[in-house]
Formats: sequence, C-alpha cells, structure tokens
Amino acid sequence: MTFNDIKTEHIIKAIKEVDQNGIPKGRMPKKYLLEYNNEYYPPKYVFSLAYKYASGKELNPSKFWGMKKTNLLLKNLGFKILEIPFLVESSTEKNITIPFKKSLVIKMLLSALQYLPEERVKDVFSFTSSLLLTEKTKKSKSMLDPNKDPILELIGIADVEPFADKIDEELYGKL
Repeated sequence: MTFNDIKTEHIIKAIKEVDQNGIPKGRMPKKYLLEYNNEYYPPKYVFSLAYKYASGKELNPSKFWGMKKTNLLLKNLGFKILEIPFLVESSTEKNITIPFKKSLVIKMLLSALQYLPEERVKDVFSFTSSLLLTEKTKKSKSMLDPNKDPILELIGIADVEPFADKIDEELYGKL
C-alpha cells in the first residue's frame, strides 16, 4: 500500500476518531493544522490514523515524514492546511487568519505542560492566576464608570485639603 491509496473518506474517519478519542500525548500539532468543518487537527496524526483505515494498521509517527509531504497529500485530497501563527515565526500563508480556538490551545498547553518540571508547572499556574486576577480587576473597573454614575466623581474629594481637615476635626476634635 502507498500513501496515495489514502482517500478522503479515510481522512474523515480519522478526524471522527480524533473527535471521539482526543489527541494522545506527543501527537499535538507543532507547526501546522488541518482544518475540517471549522475545527483544527494535527495533520500528521490524522494522516497516520487515515492510513489505519486504508490499510488496517496505524503508521508509527517515526516511520514516515510529516509536515510538507503529508500536508501536500492532504491538500491534494481537498483539505485545508494552515500554519499555526503563534508557533511559526513567519507564516507563508499571510492572508489567512486562523480563528482562535480556545479548546485547541488548551489541549496544546496541557500537552506541553506534561514535559515541564513541577516547579515550572507551578510558575505557569501562578502566571495564569495573575492573568485571571487582571481580568477580574478589568471587569470590576469597567463597571465603575463616572460618566454613568455621577456619585463616583465625588469619591476622593474627602482627601482634598481643606475639606479633609475639617472632617477629621469634626470627627476627632483638634489634635
């Protein structure tokens, strides 16, 4: 069997298997994505699964080439292959914008985290926590708009001289 024996229906079966079972450790995309129905998949992994549907056995990733040759075969079958812009320094497909897919980024982060030592995973968690705190702060500040709530314009006036001294004197007497 040759790679040219892989047909579109084999690729679609492979994509369905990825949808059902997910992407195993070490098989996340590194530089390219296969786009199908507005979802994104690792092309080399999908290709190795498609080989299984065409021949009866899955290809070991170390036994065949990936990237450009695999991508060319997938393109010839009518599939769209895109470079991952946030992992590739310069995209050859400059006019293509890949919609941000939170679920794919989460999968890729989880895959990458498995290779970090525990201390670095804690750093990632701390960084994520700080991002969440920043977002929470942004949301709470955006809710405080002096243009929408005139009372907010008055906040801070009590700190301005001589008003602040008079309040302190009134409350505590002369010090």
